[in-house]
Amino acid sequence: MMYLSKGILCKGGSKNWLYIRHLGQPTVLNGEEAVLWQESRFHFSYTMNPSEMAIVQKLVRKGVAVSENGWSELEKYHALCRCSIRANPNFIIGLKPFNALEKRILTWLRKTDANLSLPELICLEDKGIKPERNLLYRKNSTELFKLIYPCYESIAGDLENKMRCSIARQRTIDALLELLRRKRVVII
Repeated sequence: MMYLSKGILCKGGSKNWLYIRHLGQPTVLNGEEAVLWQESRFHFSYTMNPSEMAIVQKLVRKGVAVSENGWSELEKYHALCRCSIRANPNFIIGLKPFNALEKRILTWLRKTDANLSLPELICLEDKGIKPERNLLYRKNSTELFKLIYPCYESIAGDLENKMRCSIARQRTIDALLELLRRKRVVII
């Protein structure tokens, strides 16, 4: 089973417990839960035994982790689709330069004033839409979403299903996971 931690680590924790915020809800983790949550904070981690699987399931029920039973790239996509991705306002300066895709993703996340999902980010990359001034910020969000969803009638999950097969899916996920590893985005 693979899993990824969600939420933001808050100050005030100790060796024995962690204080996590997820969508405004405080959660306290201790013992093995805290260890496994920290293991998957910046990348997908994998459980190796039934006791770890049980602890990960507890984390999922608490809302501070997302898990998938497989190990493939498609399962990573499904797990990330159930997360909210945000630019980290407290990023660390001085890490290696970004590639062009990572810069675009970070620009979309920082400047759209809308919570773009993973399928929406993949759609933007798939269509070759660049973050330009006329698509950024709250006043232009309608124009942006018209490009992502060209028709008014959209079935729930339709974009997610279409982006499963996109040629841009894997490179977008890889860029997003690299941004997570470098602490430029947070998973909520």
